[in-house]
Amino acid sequence: MRYRGRSSLLLASKLSIAIKNTICPSLASLVLLAGCAGEQALRSPEGHASEASATPAADAFEAPSLDQIWPISVRYYRTTSADIYLGNVDARIDTLQRRVDAGHRERAEALAGQLYHRYKLRGSLQDADRATALLAERAASNWLTPSGMVLYAITLSGLHRFDEADGWLQKAKEAGAKTEEWRDVAADIMVARGDYSALADELATSVEPVPDFYALAHRADLRLLQGDLEGAERHFLAAQTQYRDSNPVPLAWLHTQMGIGYLRFGRIEDAKRFFSAAVERLPGYFLAEEHLAECEALLGERASARARYQRVIEQTGNPEFVAALSSLERESGNIEQANALAAQATAGYEELLSRLP
Repeated sequence: MRYRGRSSLLLASKLSIAIKNTICPSLASLVLLAGCAGEQALRSPEGHASEASATPAADAFEAPSLDQIWPISVRYYRTTSADIYLGNVDARIDTLQRRVDAGHRERAEALAGQLYHRYKLRGSLQDADRATALLAERAASNWLTPSGMVLYAITLSGLHRFDEADGWLQKAKEAGAKTEEWRDVAADIMVARGDYSALADELATSVEPVPDFYALAHRADLRLLQGDLEGAERHFLAAQTQYRDSNPVPLAWLHTQMGIGYLRFGRIEDAKRFFSAAVERLPGYFLAEEHLAECEALLGERASARARYQRVIEQTGNPEFVAALSSLERESGNIEQANALAAQATAGYEELLSRLP
């Protein structure tokens, strides 16, 4: 099971907002802030108001059952609808792209941040490629801001170019990047590389609680790395209680992380419950969708798993999911279809490896 760090999904969007607020304050009213507390009556460029309230639902007067509050259901805690949130991401990208095309190259970092954020939500590698290319272009011209350097490190890390990512983090620190911008990125890279000796202090203190959503989620991941599912559960649940925002992404991500933990320990039904909660809150979030399909397949729910894999493949084009569907078809006795999908997956992997060795 691959490690799913915080930086690649959440921090890229945060950094793009920091860049925007520095170089393009006129766009502030257009942005539904990702990972930033206190969203109130925000609007997209098309003028669609957020329907969210960062409080429990008004009709949540009945005593909820445990599976309704852990993971917290959309009935008992409402966040911005996925359609509005993802529509605002698309609108921000379109607006920033038009400005870049019009010659406002200083908008490129904000555009890259939003593209990479959308990639981590929807899974299209084209978005990741565009984000990395924009940042590489600015890096070649020595135009990256400190926040842009951190963002570039995030995208490089996402492509497993860890040495380059480390190098850009160091440059970001030397250029004055804020500690809160690069610290979590550095930790995620250490975990992804298996450099646990560098995380010794964090691992040693990971059992201790802390009153912060992101810090608790990170400590929960560290507990999972040490085989402590119970400790991870406590931290993930505590993180949920700390959440006071209307952005749906962090909660969907948190529940997906808990699902991955259960899946790693063979608790398929529990994993399915958490992936389902993530999908309910953020339909189309590909990481939750593909893991939910995996659970459905393991539980013998082949028709549902097949349909879900097909949707995720259409959305992402990721050969990993094509290979998973091939395995499902083979187990179902559809050998000809399984072989065709296996060939498609192999071709997809070869193309990726030729481009991203």
